Formats: sequence, structure tokens, C-alpha cells
Amino acid sequence: MLTNVKEIKAIDVFTTGISMVNDKDTAILISDLMLRFGKELDESVAVVQSRCDENEFKAYREAVGFIMGEMLIKIMNPLYEKHPEIKPKGLK
Repeated sequence: MLTNVKEIKAIDVFTTGISMVNDKDTAILISDLMLRFGKELDESVAVVQSRCDENEFKAYREAVGFIMGEMLIKIMNPLYEKHPEIKPKGLK
């Protein structure tokens, strides 16, 4: 869980990205959360693929791809631009 974190308003994230996070410890926590969310979203796609028909799977995979793209563009990329030293190795 996030602890000792200043309030981040959702509207700020969507309009300006997360680059306003100056505190490195907070940036690390956010990065870890985004990576965990991405992994869990990937796992959810595998669940849908194994339990649902092809059309449901394709629709779900597309929706998850959209979510992950938004996380990357609006949160992770600005975060790593501000704090390049916390960007995980291997993440392009």
C-alpha cells in the first residue's frame, strides 16, 4: 500500500501526466504499482482466453491493451522521464 504519499488528484494525472511527482520514493511506489497492475492485467487476459469464446477474448484483450497503453503513456513514461534512474531494465 502507498504510505506517506501526498494526495494525487485524478484530474491532474489525466491532464498533465504523473510528471508532477517529484519525490523519488513516491515515484518508485507508483512504478511498482503500475508494473504489478500490468502483470495482473496480462494474467486476466490469459484467464479470459482459457474460459471464453474467441470473440469475447478478442474484445477483452483489446480493452486491456487500451488500459495498458494509457498506463504507459500517461503515467509510466512521464514518471520515467522525470526519474530515469527508476526505470526497470528491459522496459523500452
